[in-house]
Amino acid sequence: DEKVEVGAIAAADGATLDFTGVTGTLSVAVGTTNDYTVKGSATAATTFTMAGGLDADDSIEGGSATTDKATATVTGLTATTGAITASGVEVFELTNTATAVVDFTGTTGVTEVSINGGHATDDVATLKGLDAGTAVTLGNGSTAHVGSLTVALEDATGSSDSLTLNLTAAGTGGLTNLTTAGIETLNIVGAADMDAQNISVLNVDASKIVVTGGNTTSAVDLELTGGGTAGTASTVKQIGR
Repeated sequence: DEKVEVGAIAAADGATLDFTGVTGTLSVAVGTTNDYTVKGSATAATTFTMAGGLDADDSIEGGSATTDKATATVTGLTATTGAITASGVEVFELTNTATAVVDFTGTTGVTEVSINGGHATDDVATLKGLDAGTAVTLGNGSTAHVGSLTVALEDATGSSDSLTLNLTAAGTGGLTNLTTAGIETLNIVGAADMDAQNISVLNVDASKIVVTGGNTTSAVDLELTGGGTAGTASTVKQIGR
């Protein structure tokens, strides 16, 4: 099967870019000036590279593959401009170096959202409209998201809603203030190569915080400060071997 890699497309504003007939792995990058409907392969894994162009006027459609991914820089998006539309895209890899609001209410099939930052102390991101059970990953590259992160579900009325927070090698020990609402269980999962992490859970309302995983080579510090209104949290050090 063919494999297709498409560079930055600069088509007419509002154009539909249809790659549904591609049967091999697809990577497509679109220009940042105009807005598009981008349809990935109907059957093979697709990576949508949106750079700084993703906003509420774009639409992304994945196919039957379970590893479709979209990458984007979302700095500056608001509750209005950040209300994105997507279907069949399982993973979003986002970068925010200042302030951003991304609303996933108009998406289906999202299983993981990872967030990079500017390695500063004041990255402020809000991820809203997520389905219960969605995983949020702090740092998917070389830069951690340090500052404030608010995560809100589209529907938090259930009695057993959970959120998974993945910790990676991008951690630096810098403080990330996490805020959640209507989540009963916060699962914190350390990657095998995770770095030191400092997470404030003062504004996490989960009644249970579960920590698993960790660095498999050497022990690293995981600091959990504060405590939820219905639960408790404390400092957990040297997670891993």
